[in-house]
Amino acid sequence: MIDEIIDLSHERIKGYGIEFHHDRCPDDIYIHGKGPQLLQILLNLLETSLHAVKNSSERVISLKIEELPESIVFRVEDSGPGVPKEIQESI
Repeated sequence: MIDEIIDLSHERIKGYGIEFHHDRCPDDIYIHGKGPQLLQILLNLLETSLHAVKNSSERVISLKIEELPESIVFRVEDSGPGVPKEIQESI
């Protein structure tokens, strides 16, 4: 399911001419809890990154998936300007 989200996002991101680097999700991953909400969060993070970089000169989005003993970490990074300092505390 997560790889499907990555593939769909890759097509959308690529459509804007943005470089997208991503890991593949481990085949044996089991999402314990609210899987649909996790997928929506991942989609939202990728969409936010797309908006952050689509008008930049350097346009790169990266999704890293790190498997830990008791959890999985999804890390979305982009080459956008970042969150303005004046609103960082409210996020």
